Amino acid sequence: VHSWKPVWKVWEDLGQGKRSPLAIDALPGTRAVRSQASTPAEIQAMFDPMSYEKGGALLRMIEDYVGEKVFLKGVRAYMKRYAYKNAESAHFWREIETASGKPIRALAEAWLERPGVPVVEMGMTNPWSRTLNFEQKRFSAFGHQDATRWPIPLTIRYRLKGEKKARVHRMLLDPAESGAFVKLPGKGDLLWAYPNAGELGYYRLSFGHAALNSLLNYKGELTPVERSGLLNHLWAQTRAGVMPVDEFMAALAAFKGDGPRLILEDAAGYLKTLRMELASNDEQKARLSAFAADFFAPAYARLGWDKKPRESADATLTRPTVLNILALLAPAAVESGVTPRLEAYVSDPSQLDASLQAVVLTAAARRNDPALFDAYRERLAAPRTPEQKELMLRALAEFTAPELLERYLAMTLSTEIRAQDAWKPFVWLLYNPASPRPPPP
Repeated sequence: VHSWKPVWKVWEDLGQGKRSPLAIDALPGTRAVRSQASTPAEIQAMFDPMSYEKGGALLRMIEDYVGEKVFLKGVRAYMKRYAYKNAESAHFWREIETASGKPIRALAEAWLERPGVPVVEMGMTNPWSRTLNFEQKRFSAFGHQDATRWPIPLTIRYRLKGEKKARVHRMLLDPAESGAFVKLPGKGDLLWAYPNAGELGYYRLSFGHAALNSLLNYKGELTPVERSGLLNHLWAQTRAGVMPVDEFMAALAAFKGDGPRLILEDAAGYLKTLRMELASNDEQKARLSAFAADFFAPAYARLGWDKKPRESADATLTRPTVLNILALLAPAAVESGVTPRLEAYVSDPSQLDASLQAVVLTAAARRNDPALFDAYRERLAAPRTPEQKELMLRALAEFTAPELLERYLAMTLSTEIRAQDAWKPFVWLLYNPASPRPPPP
């Protein structure tokens, strides 16, 4: 697909998809990709992100380690040797190992058999001598520690002073050692180094202060995928309680004006989570609102409300993200655009671009107009399309007045919402800080 339609950026989607197993692997109850299954229920349970997204991410990491051409050579040899025969995974890895001359079987088996994910910490020991130091340990969202280590194929992209282009250095982090010192090839001072080029490796990253500052200073030289990955690794450290929130916000602020969809979507997601965490602190909510208004102002000025002639697919996909986060956290910034578009939708839904309908309907819901609640409810009872029904279920969960939220909850126990759809309001209401919560025990 990438060769056919590179503009679709399918590898970026794969990179985003691996975040689900990365989050699961940070939990104590994670499992290995290769797990025993003895019952139909156990088999069914393996149709999950650990088998698919993590499995795909590991293949992608190994392909990057040996090189695409070598990897394809091994795949072709495997297909030819075992055509019309039964085969096991060991046979596949053996062919990749033969083609590459690298210890792929041991590497692959280690990753398939061990649950969890490593975090690789990189320190910049001596920029003038191009020396980096690496340490690995198991990553945990709850401070869990054990002695698990992995053979980690690192692909380090870096630039030296006096050189215009970045270099790439590949190495294998030995699981027998907790860390390693690496002197990068070349001459001149090391300006920056990113130890997961293209975000193709399946591991978390952590940085010493000097290494992180150098990356933030030269972030424009990282690819959009790497910049998105860098932020996500810092966010994971923040969620795990390792990096203070104010340090993460300072790093995020450095990306103001960064235009790629990956960056803006990620930033919006992080701020939405913080909105939930700060639900009871008015001062911090005000600071978050101001941050969002400032951070997304350049993107809003560039994208606006209306689609531009011949704009890129990325711009079309990014616009709803920017408008939605501003409507959620800094509504004054986009309020003037909501009312006329809501009126257009009420008059005729086809008058409002489909990508903006959820933004407008949810933003209007937060005004807490009972008449609008009733209008959404009526449209839910007689939707023109299945998509409109989903929109109404979603928008009704965005009101913040307690009496309106109670009415919506009551609807889930009535015939207005079908039993198979009843879970949807609950999911969306859980993301609404104003929704009713049980008292603490």
